[in-house]
Amino acid sequence: FPESENKELELDLLDLSFLGDQEEGEREDKNRLEARWAARRIRALLDQPLMVKEGDGERPLRPSDVMILLRSPGVVMHHYLRELSQAGVPWRADSGGDFFETTEVNVALALLQIVDNPRQDVPLIAALRSPLYGFDGDKLALLRAGSKSGDFYSAVVRAAQEGDGECRDFLEELEELRFGAGDMTCRQLIWHIYEKTNLLGLFGAMPGGQERQDNLLSLYALAGELEDSGCRSLFQFLLRLERIRSAGGKFSAASSAQEGEGVSILSIHRSKGLECPVVLVCGLSRRFNRDDLMRPVLFHAQLGVGPKGLDRERMVEYPTLARRAVARQLEREMMAEELRLLYVAMTRAQEKLILSMALTEGMRVLERLAGEADAPAPPAVLEQQQSVGAWVLLHALTRPEAEGLRAMCGGSQVIAENLGPAWDIRWIEGTGFQETDPRSGRFADLPQMGAGQVDEDLTESLTWRYPHEAASAMPSKLTATQLKGRVLDQEAAEETPKSRETPRESIQRPDFIAREKGLTAAERGTALHLAMQYLTLAGDHSPEAVGAELDRLEAGGFLTRLQREAVDPKVPSAFFASEIGAQLLASSEIHREFKFSILSPASDYGPGLEGEKVLLQGVIDCWFAQGDGLTVLDFKSDRIRPGGEQVRAEEYRPQLEAYSRALERITGRKVLRRVLWFFATGTPWEF
Repeated sequence: FPESENKELELDLLDLSFLGDQEEGEREDKNRLEARWAARRIRALLDQPLMVKEGDGERPLRPSDVMILLRSPGVVMHHYLRELSQAGVPWRADSGGDFFETTEVNVALALLQIVDNPRQDVPLIAALRSPLYGFDGDKLALLRAGSKSGDFYSAVVRAAQEGDGECRDFLEELEELRFGAGDMTCRQLIWHIYEKTNLLGLFGAMPGGQERQDNLLSLYALAGELEDSGCRSLFQFLLRLERIRSAGGKFSAASSAQEGEGVSILSIHRSKGLECPVVLVCGLSRRFNRDDLMRPVLFHAQLGVGPKGLDRERMVEYPTLARRAVARQLEREMMAEELRLLYVAMTRAQEKLILSMALTEGMRVLERLAGEADAPAPPAVLEQQQSVGAWVLLHALTRPEAEGLRAMCGGSQVIAENLGPAWDIRWIEGTGFQETDPRSGRFADLPQMGAGQVDEDLTESLTWRYPHEAASAMPSKLTATQLKGRVLDQEAAEETPKSRETPRESIQRPDFIAREKGLTAAERGTALHLAMQYLTLAGDHSPEAVGAELDRLEAGGFLTRLQREAVDPKVPSAFFASEIGAQLLASSEIHREFKFSILSPASDYGPGLEGEKVLLQGVIDCWFAQGDGLTVLDFKSDRIRPGGEQVRAEEYRPQLEAYSRALERITGRKVLRRVLWFFATGTPWEF
């Protein structure tokens, strides 16, 4: 890209963590807010204005100089069209729809078919139900009930003979359309139908009228092309269209347009070969679609069939070796295609490229990726990611310009060199996109309505909310660590609803990489928790004794060599030498890694859930009896500085409160103390 002001590649990370975790089918808010950001960003570039090249000079940016690229625009297109309109930015969108699937073309074709032969039930009913004649379902049912035998045309004729005015008018108009049809070419007949029925005017008065009229005119033009190739009669025209559709042929529906040329909205597939001065690539956080890998039988052109195995005695299904191999290869090819599309999208811009990611998990995404970021990113790490946006972030976190991101997430300090022009990396708080100005865009010049003009009953109806909305959003099973804390306990939450992903073996970093660079922060935390789970509670707990015990755990296979090396004996020893450690050792009843599942009141975990139940699952690091009650102890390997215990502890309060409630119900005893032990500072924090 040109090295000039405001022309560097821009990576915008939208923090939408306030939306909470959303299921695959509930992402309307995320998509709408990302579309709103894109519309406002384009509006800002137009207002600056950004200068783009034209010949030997420069000129201000125009809407037609901007292109928005989306992986699958169909499901989110309406968000972008609405937000661009609200921002007063003209647009033109490639809907990618099938020309023959549009309502107006189907109505026109149905009319042509009944002009050719009115005794065809499907096109006859389609024409009657169309906006042109307006027969509703009840009317059609009455017609059929009045004439149960014969075709539907006979039923319409009988109703007309019995005095039905609507049927009589329809038959008269149909007769006028059929009169002389045999002497017309297909193009002449289509225009004759348009004039007699006012089809262009009818559909032109509907929403998207210009687009609908363009589709009808395209059908007229298509008839002319086929007529020039020798297809002149109506029967020949309909037969040729049927063959085209049966062979899978498609024609693109007319695209929307506002005020002439505007911002282009395209799928990445359709953008190949096109270029634009400014390109926004949106929706990078969209998860890979692995639905094809969930089919009962997988197929691959080279590897063949990958079926599931069936154990008839135990009546269980399991993935066969062939299925794993086919699934692995299909997944690799899918990722290769996604990488190719990312390359296509990032090479469409002539002067400025803007990448956007909507992060519903906010900072947690960066914290998760920071431990794996490297230059270049290891292939095994790339293969584990769930979106192309994660690939971009893994690279971005190693750039010199990402110092602010690394400081925020406490990630790896690996900084790559010789990466070309600098990036403009921005962290954007998404809360600013929640409210929109209802008087912006095309409707800003409309008169403001007074409060007294709004009907109270209508307002009440439009603002009604489902009274059990909170219950519908609460999962039936919840893990305590989802409230806050470590990565989700896999054993305790094996049946907890998760996002739909392909079941596959976890991909770990090769040992030679771990030996060269050491364990990640998350892996070191896991090693420390394993050590605290298996260290003996008897005898001496000096650093030397703890070191010998760690060696025993490594020899017994409880710890790997790298895990053993990652655990400093002084860290567990400091805990056992503390007051809480001494109380633990003195207790007569100690439980470590205590797994539980218990049905709890959902109202403990959110408002508006009174009377509802939720299955709570979790694993308590440690609890022990002390006096007349119990003490819950949770170990934390977070990287914090002395004095930061209170702030971090408050984040874990909901998790420990959930542990306490569950333990009290299971044991029937009172939890008197809830303690966090921070290994980083060697200090406890008690609630």
